[in-house]
Amino acid sequence: PVVKIIINMAPISEAREREIEQWRQARSKIRAERHAFLKDQVLAPNEPLPPKNPGTLARWRLWWEGPGTKFVPAALQTPVRKVGGVFLRWVVPIWATHYVFKYYVLGKDDGTMGVALRRAKVYPGDTRFNPPPAPGES
Repeated sequence: PVVKIIINMAPISEAREREIEQWRQARSKIRAERHAFLKDQVLAPNEPLPPKNPGTLARWRLWWEGPGTKFVPAALQTPVRKVGGVFLRWVVPIWATHYVFKYYVLGKDDGTMGVALRRAKVYPGDTRFNPPPAPGES
């Protein structure tokens, strides 16, 4: 057997029809406003872009190069910044590289580290210790 479902569609009152029509008009108005808002969000070719979020180094550089005394008199700011830049770009990396090579990379012939952190104990008559000859001795 086939079951038929009959939905009783009672007629809608005029007040309810007006309410539905007002709701439809309000909805179309909201949709039009949303469409206009989204259309306005597109940047024109001549509009500037917002600044990008700078990284840590860029923020520090902006602070370093920005206005203000930065603990240095105004007349000395430019030379101090230039010397500081040279120091940070050249002196610190060269010193760090030298330090790492001196203490960790360069090895001796016997495979120990480049710099002896502890001297070996030497006792009188030790055959392992052969000091270089004194000047004038051969």
